[in-house]
Amino acid sequence: MAIKLKDAISLNENEIISLVGGGGKTTLLFWLARELCPQGVVLTTTTKMKYPLVSVPLVYWEDRHQVQAEVKTMLLLKRSPFVANGLLPQQQKIQGLNLDQMRELAELKLATTIVIEADGAKGRSLKGYRHFEPVLTPLTTLLIQVVGADIIGKKLSDQFVHCPEKIAEGTGLQLEVPLDIEAISSALLYPYDAWQKYLVSARKVVVINKVDTIKEAEPAKLLAMKLIKSRRVDKVLLTVADCGQVLQVYDQGDVL
Repeated sequence: MAIKLKDAISLNENEIISLVGGGGKTTLLFWLARELCPQGVVLTTTTKMKYPLVSVPLVYWEDRHQVQAEVKTMLLLKRSPFVANGLLPQQQKIQGLNLDQMRELAELKLATTIVIEADGAKGRSLKGYRHFEPVLTPLTTLLIQVVGADIIGKKLSDQFVHCPEKIAEGTGLQLEVPLDIEAISSALLYPYDAWQKYLVSARKVVVINKVDTIKEAEPAKLLAMKLIKSRRVDKVLLTVADCGQVLQVYDQGDVL
């Protein structure tokens, strides 16, 4: 039987999920939206993001009461509204909520789950973080960090990685070095100390996506075990988000 994403991440009620990283965040956001639509889910971003699909109803923030009314209407229609701060037409993007608006949205308790895209990676499968990234609300209960399996063996360079220099600074890796399992694990985990002040009680899941793009799944499995053994993350998933497939789930019970 196919594993549902919401079950793989052990979704609880009243979750606020922040998605970070590269290699399929937006696809994962809408995958969660499809699964959670029957019970009610609100989508948003705390950064700039490409226009969502035409089928996704946008609610632009004017004030708390207007947002409450519009989102309630969408949820009653069994749709998953995307709450944004406005349009950026020249960039073909939407402007995300600031952290005060994010807090107000959470206080309204309109849906059992809020899913937030909390950074951008310009289509790269691995991301380094500048000092203002990601934009994390301290209300986050579940952090999902995404990485594309197709980064394995690629170089730590602008061609494959968003802000590779930040990974080099944070890990001591040299630019242009091939990214093996050890290097990718370091690249994923180095920001966690900085994030901890925002994520004191949040659970942490890494999603290794695009497993279908590599010849053998074994390197992705080795990366998953490396991350689990670090004990910095609670779960690691292997996925093909484009097809809505969870291939494998690792948790701390897999550590001998």
